[in-house]
Amino acid sequence: MQPSIGFSVSRVILPLVALCVCLLVPVRADAAPFTLDEILLALKSGKPPQNVLVRQISNRHVNFRLNPEVRARLVAAGARQPVLSAIEFNPELDTPAPPAPQAPQAPPTPEPVEVPTFQGDAVMEMPSDAVTPQEIEAALSNRDDQVALAAMIATRGVSFKYTPDLGRAWREGGATAELLAAVATATVTLPPIPEDFEPVPVARAADYNEQAAKGRLDLRLHVDDVVEVRLQGDRILWKTLKGAEGKDAGTEITQPFPMGPLRNLNVVKRDGRGQFVVLQKPAAQNNYEMMLRIYDPKGGADRYHLRIDWEHFE
Repeated sequence: MQPSIGFSVSRVILPLVALCVCLLVPVRADAAPFTLDEILLALKSGKPPQNVLVRQISNRHVNFRLNPEVRARLVAAGARQPVLSAIEFNPELDTPAPPAPQAPQAPPTPEPVEVPTFQGDAVMEMPSDAVTPQEIEAALSNRDDQVALAAMIATRGVSFKYTPDLGRAWREGGATAELLAAVATATVTLPPIPEDFEPVPVARAADYNEQAAKGRLDLRLHVDDVVEVRLQGDRILWKTLKGAEGKDAGTEITQPFPMGPLRNLNVVKRDGRGQFVVLQKPAAQNNYEMMLRIYDPKGGADRYHLRIDWEHFE
């Protein structure tokens, strides 16, 4: 009987010893909070597993807030709901420290705002934060993530061309009607024509192709003093601000001006003695409307040719 008793005691004591060892080596509670990059790296590498990562976040907390954009990045990296919940409960940030007292300062003197003028070429870097198909697919398994992503699409736009086939595939994958509507309406509709603006006659170029990955507009106008031109979708508007009324000189386009995010957008002056100014780059916030002005410095009209070309996201 004695060996039997010893064997039973060891079966009880050894697991208790192992448990004590595990409890003695958790992540230190006084370690620095996780950064977003550290969390993303852990999710993508799978080390540690997410159930362990949840415990570590509960001990160390994080130094960032779970706003919609951060949530989308975490979901795209593979974060499951327990990880998101651990990050969202963040007492380190819930009680901000009182601001330090500051000495009164005189209001700053406003600096004059200058619009850049381009004598020759204007190369514009387009925003790269548009919502990708991968972000949408990563959010299909969680309705809260889809709500956050739909809100982001309204301001960031999408980096792809929406098709009915994409919509059907995402609906079968669990996409909500709200998310699909946000994606489908990322290409906005045209507003009414502003007062005193008129459409520029636009001819289709020989290589016209609405499905091409790249597009081009050859804007050819006779300008006397100052005109403003606005590009949006399949229409081009202009208005004479000063001088004699301008005239079209053979404007051509290879596809409608994109109403969505672009990889790049270039403007080159091919002809004309004056200058042009880019007043507004197209973005989701302005319904992808581009504005520019042409200034002709001398008396009488001159013929201007601006080459505007763009490239879509693949």
